[in-house]
Amino acid sequence: MQRFMSLFLICALLASCGGAAVSYDPTQPITSFNLLREQLAKTNDQAEQLKLINDFNAVFPTSPLTQGDQALFMVEKDAPRMELSSDLTNWFQTTSMQRLGSTNWWGLVQTISSTARIDYRFGVGGGGGLMNDPRNPTLVPSSMGMNSELRMPEYLTPTEIISRSDVPKGTLEDLGDYYTDISKTTHRLHVYLPANYDPAKQYPSVYFQDGDDYQNYAFTPTILDNAIADQILPPLIAIFVKPSREQGRQRDYDLNDAYSEFFATELVSLIDSKYSTINDPKQRVVVGDSYGGLISLYLALQYPEVFGGVVNQSGFVSRQNGRLLTLMSIQPPVNARIVTVVGTYETCIGGPVTGDECNFLEGNRTLRDILVGAGVQLNYAEYPQGHAWAFWRDHIDREVAWALDWQKP
Repeated sequence: MQRFMSLFLICALLASCGGAAVSYDPTQPITSFNLLREQLAKTNDQAEQLKLINDFNAVFPTSPLTQGDQALFMVEKDAPRMELSSDLTNWFQTTSMQRLGSTNWWGLVQTISSTARIDYRFGVGGGGGLMNDPRNPTLVPSSMGMNSELRMPEYLTPTEIISRSDVPKGTLEDLGDYYTDISKTTHRLHVYLPANYDPAKQYPSVYFQDGDDYQNYAFTPTILDNAIADQILPPLIAIFVKPSREQGRQRDYDLNDAYSEFFATELVSLIDSKYSTINDPKQRVVVGDSYGGLISLYLALQYPEVFGGVVNQSGFVSRQNGRLLTLMSIQPPVNARIVTVVGTYETCIGGPVTGDECNFLEGNRTLRDILVGAGVQLNYAEYPQGHAWAFWRDHIDREVAWALDWQKP
């Protein structure tokens, strides 16, 4: 649970700045911000306040500023109020910012894990909607569009998402729309083939729910290229499955037996007949985020002879009053290798989800305890992040490698 700390104190004594020079230490942004706050409290003159803020911004031109486990957000906006909307509060709650003096500048300091990474935007009061941070050049894609990104000092920025000129590129085949009578749904299919794919050889296969999103938001084809070249992963075939046109992801993935049957029987048979895959559940992995994590775990539970590996990224395992958790406790997939990752800020993913269902962190901790108690092979990790694609992309290569039981030569 994040702690909020406001550094804006009401000063009872107001005095002129007297034109005194203010020295800001570029290695101590939060301490320097304290100094700025103290100086702002000494004058009612807006021009003097703006000069102080401009001098501060000349030393610290970008936002957010970080120091240890603290982050300072600053933004200029003519609005009756400003708020921070972010992964820290699961977006459906906000944290109020405070006006700096009598200017249109707003600020907020928050205490955050020094290894954290979050998506955020500013909420503009008076019906102004959400805006990205104009002083932050770092943006990340999400299902809501581009978001500003905060990287705390000890967060390790992923390099595997960057396309490298020295790495052979795989190919992405578009199989078009595929209709199945089993679930009466249509799914767009894309298949990634590794560089130098040879039909005479056999390859592991990895299936991705939310196929378009894993391509567009998580940059998975680029990650696969780099990971295969670096031998973090073996050459493999990846199948990206888009949610259905008829039902959408929530109905497809909500422990849907018809969708599961299509996925584990008809779809796998199609891929195995068209490409040179290894027909062994230990070499077949299914990957999913949120609702996609829920259905991926369900597939391993219902079809252990098909899927021997699961990568569950922030799975919605508490859905339907924890029905999946109950099923896991009754008959756990004892032969599966399951990766589960969840963000420590995923304490209530809002919208239509309420009550215990919305706490993804506790739901996945319960799943962990069930699987560990049953002796299932589990790789579980928590990170100081939120419910975001930039979180799920961070470790895909190593998570899939573990699910495949792949060891770098």
